[in-house]
Amino acid sequence: MGCAISSDTKFKATKVTMTPENKTILTRNGWDKGIVGFGFAASEASCVAAIALVIAGKKDVQWVNVSFDDAEFADVPEEMDDIMKYPNSTKIIGVKDPVYKTLCGGSPQVPTIAINGQLYQESTEIVKMLADEIDAPMSVKNLIDQAIGFNETMLNTVKHWGWCAMHKAQDYAMVNKGHYLDYGEGNKDEQWERVTTNEVKAFFSYLESLLENKTEINGYFIGQSMTLADAALFNVVQSLELIAGLNVKGYYPKLYENWEILKASNPEGSAAYLNVFPGFAEYVTQANAEGRAKGFDINTYWAREASQKVPEETAQPVKEATPAPNESDDESVEV
Repeated sequence: MGCAISSDTKFKATKVTMTPENKTILTRNGWDKGIVGFGFAASEASCVAAIALVIAGKKDVQWVNVSFDDAEFADVPEEMDDIMKYPNSTKIIGVKDPVYKTLCGGSPQVPTIAINGQLYQESTEIVKMLADEIDAPMSVKNLIDQAIGFNETMLNTVKHWGWCAMHKAQDYAMVNKGHYLDYGEGNKDEQWERVTTNEVKAFFSYLESLLENKTEINGYFIGQSMTLADAALFNVVQSLELIAGLNVKGYYPKLYENWEILKASNPEGSAAYLNVFPGFAEYVTQANAEGRAKGFDINTYWAREASQKVPEETAQPVKEATPAPNESDDESVEV
């Protein structure tokens, strides 16, 4: 089983260009020293970064909540549900607020992490940066690289078979409309869908094979405790299952079992994501219900593959004692 990302691939967190304007914002608010995270606690990417910072030993992180509107920088409102905000956080700002856009160097994203006055973006790349900093084992770094390599495919997949319909139903109130117009039912041809689902199959089969080679499924891809690789991959099962609607449990049982064990351990930094994100997913499911009922369903590409396979009992005649000379059990997929 192989993936396209080689072990010596170099990924780097995106450094936000530091200008006099965003440096001033950091300094004015006391964010130019130590680590300050700007994120939405229930979002996938923010959760990945939050968990990774904990694993890397960065305990004293100051978090600023980011909402999906144009709210000006202010104190967290008293009525804000505790589960929706970071523990001990006191401030909130809208991702569409001009100040936040300036802070992020013109590219407002969540999460954005400030480390001693330098801002970074792209959560899994931040995980890799932390792995390099703490000199994590090569097996951990390699798996993080695989996660980074899968990011674009995962994003395209959940947008196309999940998020697009919900955001369209909400008239793109929370997102940039232009990022979604090319996705969703009727906007991609079958060739694109086949290529994309083949990439998902290859990556998930790769993860499944890693777990098959472990003596026990314990919630971790490597070893007996949570690593930065687990942080980088923390959202993949839930995103593909709850947003894209993929039957992960049916097609990748060990991967699903591993996720359920990890989820039950409630890693520090994950509470909002684990508690709130499934609620967002319900809206996605509702928005996609009609389309999926009519056949716009990602599982179609797994069902087709299954129907094309020859059943084992008919693959070799009952009277044959040994397999045919050229028969192979290898079903690995190279991406």
